[in-house]
Amino acid sequence: MLTGELRSKVDRLWTTFWTGGIANPLTVIEQISYLLFIKRLSASQDSSFERAMKDNVFLIPKPSLLSDANPSGA
Repeated sequence: MLTGELRSKVDRLWTTFWTGGIANPLTVIEQISYLLFIKRLSASQDSSFERAMKDNVFLIPKPSLLSDANPSGA
């Protein structure tokens, strides 16, 4: 069963699709499924990225780039 909060979210999505011109219920269900898949994929990739970056250390080189670009030193 759908709870009140979830039901209202689904109803809002349904209304958004309906006002956007998508009236076929099968198409709406397909689009909602796609949105849920993309959200889950994004969350999965975000957590994988966070785990990968957790122990990494980024070193910034000394700012000698400007002196290397101007050989005359002025």
